[in-house]
Amino acid sequence: MKQIYDRMTTTLYRDVSLNDLVGGGDPRKVGESTLKILVSLDAICESSVIFDIGCGCGRTAIEQAKMLSRGRYIGFDIIPPLIEFCSEQISSALPNTEFHLSNAENPLYSTYIDPKINYVEFDEMDISPSLITAFSVFTHFDYSTAMSYFKRMRSKLAPDGSICVSMFLLNEASKARIDAGRSNLQFDTGEQEVVFGDKGRPLVRVGWNEGFLRKSLLEAGLEIHRVVYGNWSGTFAEPYQDYLLLKPTVYVPDDFDPERYLKLNSDLVDHNVNPHHHYVNYGRFEENRHYK
Repeated sequence: MKQIYDRMTTTLYRDVSLNDLVGGGDPRKVGESTLKILVSLDAICESSVIFDIGCGCGRTAIEQAKMLSRGRYIGFDIIPPLIEFCSEQISSALPNTEFHLSNAENPLYSTYIDPKINYVEFDEMDISPSLITAFSVFTHFDYSTAMSYFKRMRSKLAPDGSICVSMFLLNEASKARIDAGRSNLQFDTGEQEVVFGDKGRPLVRVGWNEGFLRKSLLEAGLEIHRVVYGNWSGTFAEPYQDYLLLKPTVYVPDDFDPERYLKLNSDLVDHNVNPHHHYVNYGRFEENRHYK
């Protein structure tokens, strides 16, 4: 795979390498670190079927596909040379991968759209993925575009699937670091819900008030399950952006009684679990668990 990674850094498009076009850095390390995050979040396994929105030149595809001994990786991007590269270089070496050219609802990428091309959108595929990823994608979306994608992803996802996205989250801690000059990205730390970091080109980097994002996700039928905060705001974390694992929102049944749930499942008592949390995340999937 070294040759493919090397070609990412030497193949040019508009006088820029494919790797630099999607962020630069060591492409292998990008792929390895992203896989590490997905594993730490329990978001990926050998049989996962993955839709990767914004797959770029395939930096994250290779390491994931190598792990998917019984699964599939399907990447989507809007830039033709990126998809051509991935199809020719990666799919020929890793047959459990495929790549499709998709359209974009984002004016930041409008110059890449060709009305003569027959695009393939992820939610038109006759597959329900167990994992949908979108890295460095929502960092360029405004509110309406982001909500459109969240809803589309939620509707396409397999019932017990997950969504993993990277974003810039603005909360009390990250705002304090920005105000202290520790962040290498500048965002207005006022009360805005969606913050554009570059006034001249607002979609170049977009930050989200974390509390507002959580409420907005509920409207799309999603909730934040876990977060890995990145180092963009001045922490010593390993990843750069903030990574969020999203799950479909599940509400407990109206007749759910937490005390009865613990009585019926006495093995949980010694572990001091929250019965609502356990039922939503584990109990409803376990055949021997009952709540009434």
